[in-house]
Amino acid sequence: MRRLALAIALAAALAAAGCTPAAPPGGTVTASPASPAAHAAYPASWVLPDPKLTPGAVQPGYALRDICPHVSPALEAMRPSASQTALVYKAYGITHRVAGQYEIDHVIPVELLGLVAASASGPALNLYPEVNDTPDPAMLRKYHLNAAYVHNSKDILEDVLHRDVCAGKVPLAAAQQAIRTDWRAAYARYVGPPPA
Repeated sequence: MRRLALAIALAAALAAAGCTPAAPPGGTVTASPASPAAHAAYPASWVLPDPKLTPGAVQPGYALRDICPHVSPALEAMRPSASQTALVYKAYGITHRVAGQYEIDHVIPVELLGLVAASASGPALNLYPEVNDTPDPAMLRKYHLNAAYVHNSKDILEDVLHRDVCAGKVPLAAAQQAIRTDWRAAYARYVGPPPA
């Protein structure tokens, strides 16, 4: 019953965003599990990636020095190609979308040494279609972020965690685990309360 409720909630969020999901292998569109209380505390557009498709992965062969104070050009150059992002949409069963509706995002961001491009073991290992919402203007001001570079609420979290990791306030592994487990809860912990 809970799985059906989550599938209905995800379908409603996708429909509100104007997309048409196709059923992935197995026949249903599902969201990752969340407690009903936690789900009610977050905006409807804050949908988690499917943990079976996108568990999150770390980029091998790189270290903290490659992201602090800035992400290395070598990592930036490995961003996913258009054909790789198309495979991620396909893996998620998204057959229709409008420009700007989604961005193919990293569960563990590149700024935290997340796997940059699609992997041979699966195009969605660390990539998923994230709905672009309207970031909280109060949090943009609080963290001195430029709205031109922040496309959604998760971007705020990524910037704050990158800053805190590079400042030695949060261990890299802890930041990676928090954002991989539930980026919404990590937002509440590291950024502030979600917008109403």
